[in-house]
Amino acid sequence: MNESFVLAVGSHGENKPVILRPRFSGGGIEERRVAVGFGWGNGISRLQVYGDGYMMIVQSDNVDDDGKTKERELKAVEMWGLSPNGRLWECISKLPKSKMGQIKRAYEVIMGCVEERNGTIRALLMSNYKGLWHIIWLSYDLGRNIWTLLPLPDFDMKGLNMAGITFSSGLTLV
Repeated sequence: MNESFVLAVGSHGENKPVILRPRFSGGGIEERRVAVGFGWGNGISRLQVYGDGYMMIVQSDNVDDDGKTKERELKAVEMWGLSPNGRLWECISKLPKSKMGQIKRAYEVIMGCVEERNGTIRALLMSNYKGLWHIIWLSYDLGRNIWTLLPLPDFDMKGLNMAGITFSSGLTLV
């Protein structure tokens, strides 16, 4: 059994912190080694990315079976949410195979972020393969149970160092 710690602070009224310890039993994607928020291609087969009471699980496999390379390939993506009492993670949905086929690619390093706003979960994965960065942007509509892949153009970010990634709704471009 794996445990997570969720720290929440309200933005209205009382700002007392609340700490939850939801349990995760491995449910959907088979349980192996886990990385939280950031994964190197060194045998980590499951990446957990947290945000706004949700958890995206990204599973990957080795590109080759000899174990001599750090290259991995995306295999599955699931979205999990906290149960009503905040004690368990519950699987909400798995990315359909048709959409998984569109984002399946090799990587050496991967990181991500998750945000929920107005009933839509936005999930971003940023991966690096041989110095070239790639962004995958997914959204999941909670009310309609629909996954959407938001295509982004290749932008040739090669050789840059990326420390992290996040969503922000506070910036408005005019």
